[in-house]
Amino acid sequence: MLKKICSFLKIGGIFILDMCNRERLAVKLDGLLDKREYIQGNKHWWKINDALIGLAQVDFKIEKNIARFEFSLFEKDVGIKGKSVISLKLYSLSEIKNILKKAGFKIKAIYGDFDHSPYTFISPRLIIVSEKFG
Repeated sequence: MLKKICSFLKIGGIFILDMCNRERLAVKLDGLLDKREYIQGNKHWWKINDALIGLAQVDFKIEKNIARFEFSLFEKDVGIKGKSVISLKLYSLSEIKNILKKAGFKIKAIYGDFDHSPYTFISPRLIIVSEKFG
């Protein structure tokens, strides 16, 4: 898939890949991450606004790099408002760097979130800015 994407870009074209941070799922986090997020085992709660709370329950099979997310939305005084399930194949930073290189990309920058914060093991995202090289 990445080779195909690369083939559509001109040399010097930019490709941005945004992924869930695999390492954050692999590390069992407990506690408050910021004022709106709380993680306990495989449950990740966050406050959306005064009336809505989100819950993501994660079942991560590290040997297969597959994460199954079950998302629930709770509304104050109503209960569950909605639910969805998604499964994702996740990659470590070193794995995805190798895959991008083989596809024809050069890494320009790596971030841990949309605010351009540095990537760490507990960053919420793995965002890679890459460029097609020729």
